[in-house]
Amino acid sequence: IQQETISDVEALTALKGNDVFLVGSHSRNKSCAVKPNRQRFLRAQVEEKEIIPLGSLGQTTEISSRQLIDGEALAKSKPLQELAKAIDQAEAAANQAQATKDEEACDRAQAFNIEGAVYLKDKDSVWLGLRSPLVSMGGKEWAVLARLKNRDKIQFDQVVLLNLEGRGIRDLTQHDNQLWGIAGGPGDDKDNFFLWKTPLSGLKADAMVTPKQLAVKIPSSSEGLAIAGNKAYVLVDGKEGNGASCAVPGKFLEISLK
Repeated sequence: IQQETISDVEALTALKGNDVFLVGSHSRNKSCAVKPNRQRFLRAQVEEKEIIPLGSLGQTTEISSRQLIDGEALAKSKPLQELAKAIDQAEAAANQAQATKDEEACDRAQAFNIEGAVYLKDKDSVWLGLRSPLVSMGGKEWAVLARLKNRDKIQFDQVVLLNLEGRGIRDLTQHDNQLWGIAGGPGDDKDNFFLWKTPLSGLKADAMVTPKQLAVKIPSSSEGLAIAGNKAYVLVDGKEGNGASCAVPGKFLEISLK
């Protein structure tokens, strides 16, 4: 898109008209090294043969509660305070894992990682879903759905906590007044993925929501979701190979929601 591009785009949502909002995962690599090219975001316009940037490429310069959470909102919200604590603890653990070159400790750290985005037209707001970290409240581990204060930087001013039974958010979309998502992980290679949905009307600041699980099986590495009519389309991620082809190719699944 530009000379400096976004790596590891894990979240994308349609805005008004042909505009889209793209967000890099903001995650570290397997050895917990910080990857600045993943910590980027962009508003763009989709044309027939190209994507045209609208404005400059955004860059998150620091992964910390100070950077990622609006201070005024933080002072008023217990869930935001718990998210702030979770982010800073996870980043400290990831820094330690990087220093010791411990990949297993890096995986356990569950550092900050964005994997879903959804635009709510009636509220003109963009919400991001976190794969990690999870938030501990009331004896449960909650996945995080967080509202962007604006689209100029990655900073949250509201949060909704989702009871996904210890899993993180792997993608988001909306259809028929429902928020739909994929739950999984939050670690890699976890065979615990499922589809879920919850009414958009319940997405209010500091809400703690238990979505409805759908009685359909989806495989590990399911990372993309679209709903059309009574069908769900799930993208299953492949695995990178050493040559020109993938070791395991990606694929799409078509799932009936009847």
